Amino acid sequence: MCPAKIDGSTACTAVVSCPGSVCGMHKLGSRTCSCPAASGVFDCGTCVYAGSEPIVVKPAAALSPCAMADSAMEDITACTKGDRCKSLDTTKDRFCACWDAPGGTAWDCDSTPSAWK
Repeated sequence: MCPAKIDGSTACTAVVSCPGSVCGMHKLGSRTCSCPAASGVFDCGTCVYAGSEPIVVKPAAALSPCAMADSAMEDITACTKGDRCKSLDTTKDRFCACWDAPGGTAWDCDSTPSAWK
């Protein structure tokens, strides 16, 4: 009863807990989402990165600003795996990274991990 993609705006129709739901940068993180009532939306915890993939490891120094806005950058392919940059979006704390994607590599942008703060 857990949908493949869950976030705080996903509708739910049964009381259920969905541990280990994928989230975050290139879907490398996980979180627990639950539906507290038989109708409403899922309530999801913070996205946590437990892996050692270099793009989710806290950088030693501040990331350089990205070359373009998130909306223009996401899903651009044939990038250098492991490259990261600080999002130009000043209203949210986000970063972008190039990693494995179907057919090669691609950029993705998401919230900066809380462990980096």
